[in-house]
Amino acid sequence: MIARCEASVVALAARLEALWAALARATPAQFQARPGGASSLGAHLRHVLDCVQAIVDGVAGGVVDYEERARGVPEETDLEAARGRVAALLPRLLRLSQETADFPLAIRTLLDPDGSPVELQSTLGRELAHALSHTVHHAALMHRVGEAVALPWAIELDMAPGTARFHRAEAARP
Repeated sequence: MIARCEASVVALAARLEALWAALARATPAQFQARPGGASSLGAHLRHVLDCVQAIVDGVAGGVVDYEERARGVPEETDLEAARGRVAALLPRLLRLSQETADFPLAIRTLLDPDGSPVELQSTLGRELAHALSHTVHHAALMHRVGEAVALPWAIELDMAPGTARFHRAEAARP
């Protein structure tokens, strides 16, 4: 049986939708705030979307370039621009659901700020799993920023699926 990417794509899309739902309640000031010098909610969102965008764009040419990203773009500070980017990216992500998980890809990434990008071999399934984990990690960072700017946050949004499962099982114990 050939493993498809449907489960990974659906999980990642659902996480992105939930993340956007949380951020859509932010005021412009909350979205742009950098409490204690931390990255803003908008900057974290842009970074997460860049990761997913790199995968979606990389499938066509077989190379996922994680270094190809722009900083200081409107979706970091403008909620409507951020909403537009999420809305444009989700359908493209969902189209990957029928690709095979072992679809070969190369990834290009920088390992050292003084070095050159390296290219490593990977698969679409592996990179989608990475994107989900990366999104959870940034959601946890965003949770802390959200607390500092009084933005309510759903606790499971920033939990790995295994951690959420563990907590649910613990809560169900007599």
